[in-house]
Amino acid sequence: MLIRFWVEGYRCFGKRLELDLTDKKNYRFGVECVRGDFLDKMVVIGSNNAGKTSLGFAMTDIVCTAGGFSKDIGQKNVECFLNKDTEADVATFHYELSHRGSIVTYEYSKSSPDDMVAESLMLDRHLVYRYDLRDGKGLEYDPDRLRIRSIPNIGKDRSLIMRITESSFVDPDSAVGVVISFATHSLYYMAMWKMDVHIGLIDEEDNTERYLVRNGLVPEFQSFLRDQCMVDIDLLSCEGNLLVKKSHG
Repeated sequence: MLIRFWVEGYRCFGKRLELDLTDKKNYRFGVECVRGDFLDKMVVIGSNNAGKTSLGFAMTDIVCTAGGFSKDIGQKNVECFLNKDTEADVATFHYELSHRGSIVTYEYSKSSPDDMVAESLMLDRHLVYRYDLRDGKGLEYDPDRLRIRSIPNIGKDRSLIMRITESSFVDPDSAVGVVISFATHSLYYMAMWKMDVHIGLIDEEDNTERYLVRNGLVPEFQSFLRDQCMVDIDLLSCEGNLLVKKSHG
């Protein structure tokens, strides 16, 4: 579970922007927004061009960097990747994840959407691995916390955490496994006027209607609408389209 995130140097975020989901204050008026000691749900409100889309892109950058999903709806635009006001040379993304009483911290910097500069992974503030291509020191790591047989070489074209998952079995309860699970189970979804677009979970076409019909998920979607949205309608599929069944009389 994500409990803290910050980004700096990316798009409109010249200065560090941080979301702290441990700062739950008094939510007796909205207990459904809290899970244990952390905020579970959050709504970000802002005017046009305030940075809401950029924040969503930033939070789900890990989806492509560590999860390997390549869907791009503007998130990886080279022209606006780095903040221009501060003349930033890298964009840095920081994620803190809670897992079974431990805190996994994953942080990385990129000079462009696909060029890794630095990367670090910590478990309860103890080093798992880190490197920074700018200082020339190479890779440092703790084999006991990394929990793999051999570690691959680092490179700018792909994160080390992705290289590890491609070359080794990863224990899902290890620090690497926790990050991979978060990256591959995160989703950015945007409902547009003419189509729906997403980042994460599946690298398929952005057509929710066709996806539901093709995968036989119409009954589940109908149940979701009824149970979660209190919309009770009859749905059916016809030639790849999702239709609402109406009765007259």
